[in-house]
Amino acid sequence: MKAHTCNGTAFILLTTVTLSFTLSGCVTAPVTEPMHYDISSTSNSFDDVARYPSNKTNSAGHCLASIEEIEDHRGSKISFGSSPYFQKFAESVPQWTKEGFQTLGGDGYKLAFHEKNDIKTDAHVTMRVKIHKAYMLHQYTSKSANLALSVDYKASNKPTETKLYRGRYTTVNWVNSAGEIEGAMNEALSNVLAKINNDIKHYCVSLQSIDSRAVGGIL
Repeated sequence: MKAHTCNGTAFILLTTVTLSFTLSGCVTAPVTEPMHYDISSTSNSFDDVARYPSNKTNSAGHCLASIEEIEDHRGSKISFGSSPYFQKFAESVPQWTKEGFQTLGGDGYKLAFHEKNDIKTDAHVTMRVKIHKAYMLHQYTSKSANLALSVDYKASNKPTETKLYRGRYTTVNWVNSAGEIEGAMNEALSNVLAKINNDIKHYCVSLQSIDSRAVGGIL
């Protein structure tokens, strides 16, 4: 029996059973490409987290949500956890987060970004996103992607409400490749986005209910 390691992960080759592990994907040098979010590569669906089941229809109507800014509040912008080779991933976290948010909308509401000049003052719900943590942890044969975001919601004339979202995805650490790390982080972000998606719909439906009662009072 012979063991090979890659960043703390043991790969066992048994002489009696042929097990093939390709170590070519093992990261032993700094990655050179940034992370990118791809929802099609994740197992999460935005319907997986149905905190508000009644919102599964397009009852939010033509609600308009706007992200004013995505702020990076991490203690370090170059650290990505227990591996020293993923500085490029760490630096790309704000853009990667934005790519994730760009997949939202079309489920009873529209999402826009102020920086794109899509909207200015007509949003029903305005949001300010803050990134607090984004990192990987490696423990022997497993790895976990960890993400913490908060969103400041401002809906109509209501006070601003801040909600904290945590995403975590743990899986087997096969070869610790850049693709594996990116995929795990995408799973964590997808889980967070599912919760945010439901909260946006909740705000939109609540505002629609208020508008309906106001119109009913006038009539």
